[in-house]
Amino acid sequence: MRVITKTVYDFDELNEAAKQRAIESERKNFYYAWDDENVATLKAFEKVFPIKITRWEYPDENFVNFEMQCTEEIERLSGVRLLSYITNNYYNSLWKGKYYSKGINLSRHSKIIMENSYTLTGYHMDDEILEPIYCFMKNPVDWVDFEDLIKECLYSWVYACRDDTQQACSDEGIIESIKCNEYEFDEDGEQQ
Repeated sequence: MRVITKTVYDFDELNEAAKQRAIESERKNFYYAWDDENVATLKAFEKVFPIKITRWEYPDENFVNFEMQCTEEIERLSGVRLLSYITNNYYNSLWKGKYYSKGINLSRHSKIIMENSYTLTGYHMDDEILEPIYCFMKNPVDWVDFEDLIKECLYSWVYACRDDTQQACSDEGIIESIKCNEYEFDEDGEQQ
């Protein structure tokens, strides 16, 4: 029998060359863990609004193809008429009562104070995909019709997903992941 003693280091204790090796090693094994949540947001958006998503991709090509599933008159609504249509048909999906219960077993939401955070799935991409609608509702303009607004929402989602993926794969994102997971390394930057 023999005993081998090995010194392990936290990421911050490594020299610069070892840090770069550790980052590159983690980048090779990179897995974007939030893809399922991003897709769930897209599917929830598709269920709420009269659209059918036919194809999408991020972070490489960054596109989304969709078909409107409503009449042409609704597609062409704009300005105050579109604001009225959205408010009358989608208000309950865009806004929810503010949570105010203090008890563990109670779930109380206000019927007066409404909020619009994470209303589709509870994930932050909900806000990204719905942001163009909230901006439109604050300032309805005549040159944006319903189809344009939906397209703007979908591309807002695509670009937010792309940016999130790129941030997670960047040096800063990988270092954050290493520190959060408390990985340990040998002096050469190899994970132990």
